[in-house]
Amino acid sequence: MYKTLALTQAVNSTLSRLMRKDKNIILLGEGIDDYKGTFGLTLGLVEKFGRKRVMDMPLSENAFTGIGIGASLCGLKPIIFHQRADFTLLSFDQIINHAAKFRYMFGGQIKTPLTIVAVVGKGWGQGSQHSQCFHSLFAHIPGLKVAMPACPSSAAGILISSIYGDSPSIILINYKLLEQKGKVKTSLCKVPFGKSRLISKGRDCTIIAISDMVTEAEKAKEILTQKGVSVDLIDLQSIKPLDKKTIKESLKRTGRAVIVDTTWHFGGFGQILAGIIAEEFFGYLKSPVKIVSLPDAPVPASPKLEREFYPGYKDIVQQTLSILK
Repeated sequence: MYKTLALTQAVNSTLSRLMRKDKNIILLGEGIDDYKGTFGLTLGLVEKFGRKRVMDMPLSENAFTGIGIGASLCGLKPIIFHQRADFTLLSFDQIINHAAKFRYMFGGQIKTPLTIVAVVGKGWGQGSQHSQCFHSLFAHIPGLKVAMPACPSSAAGILISSIYGDSPSIILINYKLLEQKGKVKTSLCKVPFGKSRLISKGRDCTIIAISDMVTEAEKAKEILTQKGVSVDLIDLQSIKPLDKKTIKESLKRTGRAVIVDTTWHFGGFGQILAGIIAEEFFGYLKSPVKIVSLPDAPVPASPKLEREFYPGYKDIVQQTLSILK
């Protein structure tokens, strides 16, 4: 059985159902108990479960991340919500130096089931300090799991896997996807980290897309199909661990790859993934890997400039056709 839900509804419903079953799940964050409820993700949960389980935090990200880590060490399952992914910068010490390392430092004797959910900005004119995406930074840190779901069912399923995992996880959700609708199973089903979503199979090129770029890639796929180009389209979904098996099998079919990322080009996740492909799957390639990503500049606040700043389906079509010549 399936329901059609927006991504916010899928996450909110999943949280509500899990919190009814498991009293160890607690929520922390800034403004998670207000009338918007972190863009709808936590809406109404304080009324259902009270302020001892849905806790509004002061503007002190490093401190309340430390509280979440401590709670996870004591048997609770804390979920921290950030209204902007940019705010995670203020808690990097706790995330990188503590949460990510405790299981290793204590020889696997402890668990840190900490989940951090943060909204990534795009298309809202919030400017350079509220529109950044840091999955390549998080993916660099041993001990962290990182995901960027692109549809409601993925967001709900990855959330369940994170809550009931043994290690800290970062789930980054793009603002543009919050109201996107899709079919979600009525039963609570995990989506494992390390598993991508193969949207379509083709023979000419593999397009590997991340987060809201999946939507742009789907538009590009329609145009390319009209031009007689057949593509594999992969929603990467899990940034770390990485689903290398699906990528490998796809490249064996197509021999070409276009990576569509949401970070800056230099040192971004697109370059990381291109490096992995070149190192491990070079023998399958018929042409160089192409990357569609952000220019090396801060995000502009002007809506018109912001539209020019972010890549779209036309860029994906152009890069795909360039390696088919």
